[in-house]
Amino acid sequence: MNSRTAFPTLLVLAFGMFFAATDARGANATGQADAKTLGPIAASGDAGCAHGTGISHGATAVRPTALLVDWSAKHGLLERRPDVATALALLEGNGQRNGLIRDEEMGLSFLGAPTPATVASIRRDGRASASTVPCGATRPRTVGGGYPFRGGKPVPGPQVLAVRGFGPPGDAVLDARWSGPGGPFGYNCDLSTTPSPPMSIEELADIAQAMVAPGKGIIAIDESTATIGKRFAAVGIENTEANRRAYREMLLTTPNLADHISGAILFDETIRQSTKEGVPFTKIMLDAGVLPGIKVDTGAKPLAGCPGELVTEGLDGLRERLQEYARLGAKFAKWRAVITIGEDIPTGTCIDANAHALARYAALCQEAGIVPMVEPEVLMDGDHDIDTCYDVTEAVLRSLFAALYEHNVMLEGTILKASMVISGKDCEEQADVEEVAAQTVHCLKATVPATLPGIVFLSGGQSEEQATRHLDAMNQLEGNPWPLSFSYGRAMQTAALKCWAADPEGKVAEAQAIVYARARQNGLAALGEWEG
Repeated sequence: MNSRTAFPTLLVLAFGMFFAATDARGANATGQADAKTLGPIAASGDAGCAHGTGISHGATAVRPTALLVDWSAKHGLLERRPDVATALALLEGNGQRNGLIRDEEMGLSFLGAPTPATVASIRRDGRASASTVPCGATRPRTVGGGYPFRGGKPVPGPQVLAVRGFGPPGDAVLDARWSGPGGPFGYNCDLSTTPSPPMSIEELADIAQAMVAPGKGIIAIDESTATIGKRFAAVGIENTEANRRAYREMLLTTPNLADHISGAILFDETIRQSTKEGVPFTKIMLDAGVLPGIKVDTGAKPLAGCPGELVTEGLDGLRERLQEYARLGAKFAKWRAVITIGEDIPTGTCIDANAHALARYAALCQEAGIVPMVEPEVLMDGDHDIDTCYDVTEAVLRSLFAALYEHNVMLEGTILKASMVISGKDCEEQADVEEVAAQTVHCLKATVPATLPGIVFLSGGQSEEQATRHLDAMNQLEGNPWPLSFSYGRAMQTAALKCWAADPEGKVAEAQAIVYARARQNGLAALGEWEG
């Protein structure tokens, strides 16, 4: 059983088993849960909740306990997961009234109950163990993610479940809360928020590696409202929330997008939006195998004391925003720093200030269980030659990785979004494709540790074909210690936007075909197999 199907089923069994264990009918004289009572509880259809919070399940109002166990029983979890059965046996044998399963592979954990609780843990090696942990009286310290239920059916979309307190045997759960795309609801709850448990470095590394899977890259659709307004204006589309939602739905629902796209960077507005049928974008993406990402910086502002230079802002309140984005389904984030080449700039002050901000952002991301994508963009604007671009890019990357080291950022769970070493737009002598590829790769090898899972490139104002051609040339060079892929915005969207804008309702399929074609071309370039 894969992780996507195992996770929600494991969660409902775990919580159903726990609730059943605290029910007076499901406990023996010593307070030990009898596993055989799970079936009768599920079938009994308890007439109501101790605190009047029953929900409808067919014609019968049942307690949350009965509903959760019933749904789990229907799916035969014990038959398909013998390790879960082993964990249940451990809980029963321990003799504790309060218990729950923890599955390290799924990230489910529980560390809170009125009395010491038994935690059965299914480890990554497949073995099960049980232990007793002391817990606070009213509030658990971690939560598990899963799926809530209404009317006997799961509400779609990734969710967070927080449990804050339990009554004596025979009472329903005192305070539970589900939040996610299905909307918050609960039983006897105050709808307070609780952060998700942080991921391990192994889980962060797995996501980072998935982002740069062979032949796949990232589509950047994280334009701010003002930026996308400019692009809409260029094709005659009004910049309204409805139009922005429709356009991004067209992009994210492209058939077979995951063939060549591993993730999409979203804007704050977009990660909260849904399709016209009401399905959250994050669910559409995860179901299709595309990782949701989120832009978290608030933009580049003038750097005081350094005329003509910028520093990216957005660190204030970032910890709380990242926790919210994680609950909304974000698996990775992006922060963009902007480095301008000009007369006597960039200064070391500007480079180090931006590197410091990137490192602080990255550390906060990993604390929240989100993979940080660090983007120190050296702008193409200007008349500088490729050698100047190389020198500046080298200095920027050296400062960045020194700052990441100082802030204890784990490179195994980090992705670099880099700009290519390329001639300035206004330079009279433009470097050819082979020189751009060679200079870029040489600069990266001189500055980027091999432990980094991968590097994706921004297009930075290059044409669609130019960005693809450069990526393909780099991947034809031998000895690259990391995957080199793409994280393109305009180079993925320009032609599709123009097509869609001509008839936003009638040309969706045609625009999606263009998106897929661009994704495929860049996917081949990420393998060095593009035949443009």
